[in-house]
Amino acid sequence: GAISMQGDMRYSGTVYRMCVSGTTLYQDTVSKGAITGVPSDDGVSYRGTGANSLFYIPQGSNGYSTFLPSGPTLTNNNGGGDPDVQSFLKWDEKLLAIDNDGTMYYATAAAATTTFTAYTSGGSDVRLDNSYDIKKLHVFYNRNGDAVPYVVTGGNVWAFDADTPRFYQIPDFQSIHPRFGLASAVWRGELYVAAGTDILAFNGETIRNVGLSRDQGIPYDYADYVRSFASGQSALYAMVRGNTSGGDRYNSVHEWTGFGWHCIFTDL
Repeated sequence: GAISMQGDMRYSGTVYRMCVSGTTLYQDTVSKGAITGVPSDDGVSYRGTGANSLFYIPQGSNGYSTFLPSGPTLTNNNGGGDPDVQSFLKWDEKLLAIDNDGTMYYATAAAATTTFTAYTSGGSDVRLDNSYDIKKLHVFYNRNGDAVPYVVTGGNVWAFDADTPRFYQIPDFQSIHPRFGLASAVWRGELYVAAGTDILAFNGETIRNVGLSRDQGIPYDYADYVRSFASGQSALYAMVRGNTSGGDRYNSVHEWTGFGWHCIFTDL
């Protein structure tokens, strides 16, 4: 199956590259067992007050998995009491998890089966309506300059106030495009969210369209939608799924330097 790069994990002085092919977890190039389902987002490494760092893999309706290199120990958590984690985020010394039903949880200690606590208000779990099709958590700045959790959904973007606690929508940061929110990233002080080949950039105050759709756009064969972003040292990279023509799909990679886009790869 396709390889999903999940992220790096530093453990006992060694850095491991974690990835998933199908439902098989790999530590560097070594298989470490089967997770329950296909990852719904990138993984994260977290320790908190636990004894060891663990690698966490969200799997949407299939729960989540944890991996400990010593052993090694892979634990799949997909029982009735486990959250169906859509995305994980390290923030404020906590591990945040948003369930695919929109509930926001936090944990303070890593464990094979982690104790997650829901944020509550008035005795009820704080929940973002799951009809928004939750995609990914990010850390970004609010208007006070505080780094807070943001939720990118399939139609709009929300910030999370953990003190209240509540979700609040970012005005005008939305789209009815069926691919909105499929790709998002934080790079050089802006939160980028794609909708097709439109790419909206938010600096905490204003939203601008810096996408590949601007001006004359890109050739039709390549202009379907941005599938994912990668934040690099010198540029933001957009992996673009193209249209299918003659049985071939025209994929490409584009580099954003902050001033313009440059096509750096095509597979046809």
